Amino acid sequence: MSHGASINLLAEEDGEGARRWSRLRWASIMLLFVVACGGQEAEDPTDSHGVGFSDDLHSSAIVVDTHSDTTPRFEDPDWNFMVRHPLEDGHMDFPRMREGGLNVQFWSIYMGRKERAGESIQEALQP
Repeated sequence: MSHGASINLLAEEDGEGARRWSRLRWASIMLLFVVACGGQEAEDPTDSHGVGFSDDLHSSAIVVDTHSDTTPRFEDPDWNFMVRHPLEDGHMDFPRMREGGLNVQFWSIYMGRKERAGESIQEALQP
């Protein structure tokens, strides 16, 4: 079998072959990104970009965090999201989000497996 034929088998529209091909493409893209960035040293704030370049870039960007496991803390009546907490008490609270320039936060909610279809969604939506 030629190399081109094996790629065509991986790229078939349905089934495990398509999933493998998709994972291979994403892994290749990520590897290329890591290799491209791998030779870079940490940014010196006084480099040729000028003092504060990274701060300016960060403050002008829309900063998005796509996953946070903080939601279980909301069930604790003694824990206040609006108050700064020590690191050993969690990595996220509103003061640190503001100080860090976070603009958008996606929260995670894990409900576990339930016996009836839709039961997890109903439970998640309860106040």
